[in-house]
Amino acid sequence: MDSTLCRTQLVCHHSVGLGLPWATISKVSVTIPLMGLITLLALRSGVNWLIMLLIIAPACNIILFFTLGAVKRERLESLFGLRHFR
Repeated sequence: MDSTLCRTQLVCHHSVGLGLPWATISKVSVTIPLMGLITLLALRSGVNWLIMLLIIAPACNIILFFTLGAVKRERLESLFGLRHFR
């Protein structure tokens, strides 16, 4: 992450009295290397990169984010304004 962006986020969170979402940051930090490992193993086993890019990678990413709790339904609802995730 760009250091200026990181500093800006720290200042913004601090100015409104919020703490940084360390739990979410740690969950995403675990999810990203797992996604990389899955991608590496799939490509080494001979999976076509286009299939990996369009089908396997997004599915793994969604599954990992929901499994580790990095993304919650309430967040998706507030982000997209949708109610059919329930």
